[in-house]
Formats: sequence, C-alpha cells, structure tokens
Amino acid sequence: MENQKGEKNINEDTVDWRGRPSNPLKHGGMRAAAFALGVQGFEIMAIAAVGNNLITYVINEMHFPLSKAANTVTNFIGTVFLLALVGGYLSDSHLGCFWTMLIFAFVELSVFILLSVQAHLPQLKPPPCNMLTDGDRCEEAKGFKALIFFVALYLVALGSGYVKPNMIYSSRGRSVRPRRP
Repeated sequence: MENQKGEKNINEDTVDWRGRPSNPLKHGGMRAAAFALGVQGFEIMAIAAVGNNLITYVINEMHFPLSKAANTVTNFIGTVFLLALVGGYLSDSHLGCFWTMLIFAFVELSVFILLSVQAHLPQLKPPPCNMLTDGDRCEEAKGFKALIFFVALYLVALGSGYVKPNMIYSSRGRSVRPRRP
C-alpha cells in the first residue's frame, strides 16, 4: 500500500523474520494479535479445566489412591511451569516467539485430542468401579493404559509449558525486533 506521496509504506526501523525492512500492513497486525490472543485464551481454558478436573478423573476413572492422584496432579502442574523456562529459552535462542507458539499450540491441541480419546474409550481405562464403595477392590490403571495416560498428560505439559512464555511476549506486541546497526 502506498502513502499520500505514492511511496510504499515500509518501516525502516523494524525488520521481518528474514532481516528485511518490514511492511506494517503485511507483518503482524490484527491477524497475528488474534492468533496470539486466541491461543492464549484456549490454552488458559484448557489448562484450567484439566487442573480442576484431573484429581477427580485420576481417582474415579484411573482408580489411583488419593495420595498417588494428588502426586500426579502436583507433578503435572510443576512440569508445566518448569517447562516454561525451557520454552522461553527455545523461543529466544532458536525458533522465535511465533514459531514456538505455533508448533507447541498444535502439539498441545493434538495431545488434548489423544487425552480425550483415552478418557472416552473403555479399552484405555481400567474396568468401571466405584472408588467410594469398592475402593480396595478397584483395579488401578497399569501397563499400557497408564502409559497412554501419562504420555498424553506430560505431552500436554510440554505443549503448555512451551506456549506459556510466548503468550506473554507476543501479547506485548514485540514480535518484530528493532534492526541492529
């Protein structure tokens, strides 16, 4: 697009991801902001839902004892926040904010689908049992069933942990870095 004098609207102070002068009409803008805010909103809702319902699911569906269920939830939440450090490093040093968000938001979404399939299919859970009345006789998830659950759970932690530091960065509007002299 051109300004009133017929010149192209290019900002010489900022560069795109290839190091060329950026065009503010082509780079960033509302599409990028909508993507970042959408990912942030969905990620926060998803992690809040998992965090609030995970203890109930682990006890009632996977038949873990209360102490093991509480430990599982605590380890999951701790892993999410520790992986945020690694996600920040990966973003700053190698991939960049946008690509880290894009890749790991897709990972997180894919694994939430896997976790939903695991919660839906009876073949991937222990036999139904009421933990309140038959707690001692309930079969705890072991082997392949537990493996699927824990792999999905910690891949969600990986996706969420890598997305978290980049949501904050991109919501500040600093996705274009100033040109170096």
